[in-house]
Amino acid sequence: MIEPALFQLGEVRITPLADAELDSHEIAAALQRHQRGDFGDMSPEDVYQNRRGLSSCGKIMSVFRSANGTEFWVQTHGTRSHTIILLPGE
Repeated sequence: MIEPALFQLGEVRITPLADAELDSHEIAAALQRHQRGDFGDMSPEDVYQNRRGLSSCGKIMSVFRSANGTEFWVQTHGTRSHTIILLPGE
């Protein structure tokens, strides 16, 4: 059974570095996981903060790894107006 989306992504943006490094299928899968509350490689405290953000319109962040091992982040703004995919350090 597929879990329902917990929040809207808004406009999805990707940085040029992340776009060059990541496969479109990995990006789509990460966005689906992020939107359904699977936040990837996050500490329990960070997952807790995300859960609080769901109810208080806070930022929601996920950390994933591509098939080649590249870490990337998915961040949804508190207003749910946009989501950005980026590499650490950007």
